[in-house]
Amino acid sequence: MTDATDKQIDYIVSLWNKLNPAPAARFLSQTDIPLSQRQKRGGMTKVEASAIIDELKAELDSKN
Repeated sequence: MTDATDKQIDYIVSLWNKLNPAPAARFLSQTDIPLSQRQKRGGMTKVEASAIIDELKAELDSKN
């Protein structure tokens, strides 16, 4: 499996910040997204990242 791209990781953090405006996170490890230590260091697959993105987008849509 291929690793998540930097763009995917940045998008996850961006979506999390939209849902949780303060304090703003700069890294996955600063979020309360339930991730393994490997994932928090950015070691997730593209599939894992896509699933998290979909979940965060759905949560954001439900708030709007």
